[in-house]
Amino acid sequence: MTAARWVAWAWLVSRLALIGMALVIIIRADYSTSFLQVVSHWDVQHFLGIARDGYQTTGEDAQRMAFFPGWPLLLAPFMALGLPGAAVGLVISAVASAFAAAALYRLGGRRVGPWAAALWLISPAAVFGFVPYTEALFCALAFWAWFFAKNDRWAIAAVLAAGACAVRVSGVFLVVALGVLILTRPMPAGTALGKRLAAWLRRGLWLLLPVAAVGAYLGYLFWLTGSWTAWSDAQQAGWSRAWAGPTDSILRTIDVIASPMYDDRPGWDTVFTFELVSFAVGLLAVGWLWRRRQWAELVWIAAQLAAFSSSEWLMSVNRAVLLWFPVWLIAGELASKRVRAPGARIVQWIGRIGWIVVSVGVMLWWSQMFYRSEWSS
Repeated sequence: MTAARWVAWAWLVSRLALIGMALVIIIRADYSTSFLQVVSHWDVQHFLGIARDGYQTTGEDAQRMAFFPGWPLLLAPFMALGLPGAAVGLVISAVASAFAAAALYRLGGRRVGPWAAALWLISPAAVFGFVPYTEALFCALAFWAWFFAKNDRWAIAAVLAAGACAVRVSGVFLVVALGVLILTRPMPAGTALGKRLAAWLRRGLWLLLPVAAVGAYLGYLFWLTGSWTAWSDAQQAGWSRAWAGPTDSILRTIDVIASPMYDDRPGWDTVFTFELVSFAVGLLAVGWLWRRRQWAELVWIAAQLAAFSSSEWLMSVNRAVLLWFPVWLIAGELASKRVRAPGARIVQWIGRIGWIVVSVGVMLWWSQMFYRSEWSS
C-alpha cells in the first residue's frame, strides 16, 4: 500500500469510527434523537443561528459576534435553499479534513507525512474536525497556506490565509507566523541589505490580504455596534474570557479540576485536566522547535499559548492542538524514526500500536461526550 493510500484509509476509517460512535449514542437513546441532532451541539447552534439570522446586537445572541463569519457564510446559501445546515457542514468538514490531512502529508514528506496525517486524523479531539465546527476547514486552509508559503508561492498562500482568517480568529496568529517565516527565510550568503529588504517587502505585502479579512470583520462589527471591542466583549460575555495573567489562568484551571464547587458539572474536571495536558504539549513543542530553530513554527504555537493563558482559565486548548501542524509533524517524525536493531524495531512497533490504540480510544470517548451534549472543550 502506498503512503498516500494509507493516509486515505486512515481518513476513511477514522470518519467511519466517528459515525459509528454517533450511531451507538442514538441506539442508546432509544432512537429519540437523530444523527444530525447528535452532531449539532454547542457551537454548531451558534453557527447555524448566524447563517440563518445574521449577527444580532441584543440579548444572548449578541454573544455570537465572538464567531468569525466565514463558516456561517458558507452554510447560509445552502440553508436558504432548504438544506439542513448541519448536514452541509458535515460534508464540508469531511472534505476539508481530507485536504488538511493531505497538506500534512505534503509538509512532512514521504517518510514523516503519512504518520503526521494519520495521527492527526485519529487525534483525541478529532471529533471537532468531523462535526460542523470550523476546525477542519481552518486546518485545510492554514496547512496549505503554510505549504505554499514554504515553497515561496505567496499569492496562493495569502489567499488561503485570508480564508483561514475569515473562519477563525486563529488566523491572526497564522499571519504573524507567516511574517516570521518571511523574515527567517534563508537567502544566499552575501545578499545585499537592499535586496533582502526588497524580498521581505515583496512577500510581506501579500499578507495584507489576510489582514484585510480580519479588518473587514472587525469593521463590520464596528458598523453594527459602534464599538471596536465588540468581538472581545462577546468573548468575555459568553465564554468568561476576561483578561488574566498566565499564573492566574493556570491556577483557575487547576481549581476547576480540584474544587468540589464544580461537582455539579460532570466531566469538567476531566476535560480541564486535558486542557492542562494540551497546554503542556504545546510548551514541549515550543521547546522542540526552539532547539531546531524553527522560529516561524514556534511563533505559531507560542502565540496561541500566550493567548490561551491570558484569559480567565485554559479553555479550548484541546481543540487548538488540531491546528498545531508542527505538533503533528513532530509526532510523525517520532513515529517514523528509522531504527536498525531488531529489538528496537519491536519496541518501536509496540509503541506505534499503543499510540494508535490509546488515541483512537480517547477519540471515541471524546466524541461520545460531544454527541451527548456533555462539556467537551
